[in-house]
Formats: sequence, C-alpha cells, structure tokens
Amino acid sequence: MSFLANANRRFGKIAVAAGLALVAASAAGAQSSALNGNGRCVLVVDGATYIDGSCIIDLQANGDFDFDDGRLKTECAEFDLGPDECSMANTRVMRNGTFGSLSITGPDAGIMFWNEGRYLHGQARIGNLHRRGACWQNDRARLCAYR
Repeated sequence: MSFLANANRRFGKIAVAAGLALVAASAAGAQSSALNGNGRCVLVVDGATYIDGSCIIDLQANGDFDFDDGRLKTECAEFDLGPDECSMANTRVMRNGTFGSLSITGPDAGIMFWNEGRYLHGQARIGNLHRRGACWQNDRARLCAYR
C-alpha cells in the first residue's frame, strides 16, 4: 500500500540560506516566527521559471531563509522504519516541486542551494548572489521573495 505525503524538505538539506526584503525587520528585533509563512516568490534559473507565485518563506533571525513552492509530493515505497515511517532511501518523488535556501554571506551578498525542482535534497549550488531590493541574482539565477 502506498502512502502519498509531503516530503520532509528539511531532512538532509544543506543548511544554507540569505535574506529577503524582511531582513531589516528581522535585524530590528522582530520575531522571526512572525515573519514566516505564505509569501510570493519568483525563481528563474538558467532561463527557466521554477516558481512564480505563492510560496512558503521561513525567515531566520539572521536573515537567512528557506523557500518552498509546496508542490513536492512523495510516496513511501516501503515503511522500513516502522508504521508510517519511511527512510529517504525508500521515498520516491511523485510530483515535482521546488525548494531551497539562501544564506547571507555579507552585506547584500548570499549563497543559494536548491533541489533543482525535482529532488528530495536541496544540494545543488546556484552560487553567490547579490541583493537588489527583494531579489537576489547572479548571471545564472534570480530569486525574489515578497511578504
């Protein structure tokens, strides 16, 4: 019997991320939990649009953030860790979805990793990005995140 569920996108992800237009609010002492939740994201990589609409934004106190389009769906081929518990080795992607992390490396500078729109882990490196307003970009990619 198969089980369709959301993937645990944070399991195994490289802990990286970099700051939104909300960085100033976070730095001013706003609670990061109040800044997390639904937003709007645009992610274009190598000329292809992966996200252009609603997304989940998880902003950390230091300005790092995770983003997720909420579309990735997985299925457990075999519950090998007990009832309703599945190892990553037995998890299959049933519907593609995009998530990633951006980590602040300096003033208006960050580094981004993502799952390439189809994998369970966000380990593909986009590289160093520079901030312009609510967007982060380099010659390969542009990520915008709005609340």
